[in-house]
Amino acid sequence: MLEKINPITDFNISLMNPSGAGSFLGWIRLLNGANDAGYIYLVDDSEPEPPRLSDDKSYIVMNMPTSRLANLLTILKSGMSLQIRFYDAQVEFVVPSAFLEPRDGNPPGLFGLKTEEAEWVSKRLGQPEKSSASKTRRK
Repeated sequence: MLEKINPITDFNISLMNPSGAGSFLGWIRLLNGANDAGYIYLVDDSEPEPPRLSDDKSYIVMNMPTSRLANLLTILKSGMSLQIRFYDAQVEFVVPSAFLEPRDGNPPGLFGLKTEEAEWVSKRLGQPEKSSASKTRRK
């Protein structure tokens, strides 16, 4: 098993429009102080590549569809203490995973997102979805 966890203290975003049309590509550089914590490459909505560690194993690299940029920025700007975590079971046919998640000591939750966005983030982070009964009580 291989696991790497890096706290996130800040981020930078770089976007480009290579075709001149409505599509764009780019990346988000996640920082832990002055060091790289991770990179999230923004890609078209095709199947993303599996996450990986950098060659020197100091930071995590993952992909996210460009259609989720607004949700991702909401999470990064939420004010919560975040971390990026990489996990590789190193078992045949098991793909490595990467997670953008609250650091220890943060209350659980989904960053104040709308219900459908929270469900998507919940699936992406591997957290159980709230039952429909608890959804109806929230106003």
